[in-house]
Amino acid sequence: MLKFDVPEILAANNQIPIFDQPTLQFSLAFEINKRISSVSDVKDAGIEDNGITRLNSRQNQTDFRGVVLQFERLIGHGLVPAIDVYLNLPSSSLSDKQEKSLHYAGTLALFGLQASSTPSFSHAGQGLLVNLEITEVFNYLRTLPTWDETQLFVMLSPRRPFKQGSDLTIGRCCLILE
Repeated sequence: MLKFDVPEILAANNQIPIFDQPTLQFSLAFEINKRISSVSDVKDAGIEDNGITRLNSRQNQTDFRGVVLQFERLIGHGLVPAIDVYLNLPSSSLSDKQEKSLHYAGTLALFGLQASSTPSFSHAGQGLLVNLEITEVFNYLRTLPTWDETQLFVMLSPRRPFKQGSDLTIGRCCLILE
C-alpha cells in the first residue's frame, strides 16, 4: 500500500457553483503536490515525473491506504437535505441501484449548517467542514477500464429536493491521500 508521511492534496476544485438543483456534478483534476519534489519521491508515490498523476491501477497495482474527499466552507441557508456523494458515476447508471452503490462515497449530513453559516459573536460564519473516507471506493474505481487518470468526477444528489429559499455553497472540494 502507498503511504504518505504527510497527507497530500492530490486534487482540488474551488469553482463549484451554488447547489440548488436536482444534482450537481464537478470534476477534480489530479495534480502533483508541490511537496513531492524529487523524481524518486514521485515514482515512489506512483506518480510520473511529467506532471500528470498516474493513479491507473493497471500500471500501478498498489492500493492507497487512506483517501479522503474533503468538502470545505459549506455555507447554506434554509433546510438543506442530506446529500449523497458518488464518484465517476456513469450517466447510464443513474437508475441502477447496484451500480450506484459501487460508486457511492458517502452522505453529507449537514447538521448545523445554517448556524455555522451565520456570523455571530463567537465565529465568522465560515460554514462546515466535512470529510468522507473514500479509500475503498477510490481503489475500486482505479480497477475499472473506464478509470480516467487525469480527473475524478463528483456527483452530488440530494435525498429530497431543495425547499424554496434553501441553498448550499461549497467553498472547496479536495482529494487527500494519506
